[in-house]
Amino acid sequence: MTLDEILSHWEKDSKIDRTDISDESLKVPEMHHKYLKMLSMESLTLKKIKQDYKNLYKVKWEYYLGVLDYETMKEHGWEPMPLKILKQDVDIYISSDKDLQAINTKVAIQEEKCTALESILKTISVRNFTIKNYIDFEKFQVGA
Repeated sequence: MTLDEILSHWEKDSKIDRTDISDESLKVPEMHHKYLKMLSMESLTLKKIKQDYKNLYKVKWEYYLGVLDYETMKEHGWEPMPLKILKQDVDIYISSDKDLQAINTKVAIQEEKCTALESILKTISVRNFTIKNYIDFEKFQVGA
């Protein structure tokens, strides 16, 4: 699920129908379940992407040091490293590696999705208070 899809769902779900407040109050557990499920799935995806990064980091580290076996290089479609890189300089090459940067971008996007879902869940948690405040205000308006 993309961030835009998550935000589109929330745009629809966040609206409170003032003509049917009791129904809106009953929707809170359903919405909580929906977004908690989304957050759980996106969190698991984030953990997997982070693990993929760690695995590729190790392989790239061995590649840039020149100790990666030929079979693994062939598996990834890489040519042997033409330069002899010092151990202290490996981080420079790894930080500019396009494959690792692509995974880092995926991590950032996934973290943003999780942050958005956490924020949505916090809002849902206080939704009943919002509804109660609306009811209290309506009572005040009519003088009750």
